[in-house]
Amino acid sequence: MNHTIPRTVSGRRIALRFAVGLAAFFVLGGPSPGYIGGCNRQPADPPNPVQFCAYRTASGCARDLRAGRITGEVFEACYAGATPSCAASRWRDGCVPSHENIAICYEALANESRDATLNDDIVECQEGVICSGSATGALTVDPHGI
Repeated sequence: MNHTIPRTVSGRRIALRFAVGLAAFFVLGGPSPGYIGGCNRQPADPPNPVQFCAYRTASGCARDLRAGRITGEVFEACYAGATPSCAASRWRDGCVPSHENIAICYEALANESRDATLNDDIVECQEGVICSGSATGALTVDPHGI
């Protein structure tokens, strides 16, 4: 019979293995060399800026009507002009919108209990939120739009 004494692993050896494993995790889990700016890149399918502008504008018209800030006649003109006035919209350089941020803005605009809040004061639709913290504005709109 061959009797061997089991080897015990010291605490120091366990700590060393853990440290090596943790270091490997961070090295292998990080961005690859040359992947500069990967954390803030544009999504593969960014939200459509024209659709966002038109929805935000049309929702603003409806919110203003419900809150009594505009008349029905002004609403009709506002609503009819929402899409044409946004035709040349695009995301500004540095703006990285996500579909999630856009959806949160849409929900806030649709919430009738918040109609008393002015459209520009809806925090969820402000440029810093839409652009994921970008310091620039969210949209560039053609000033000659209808």
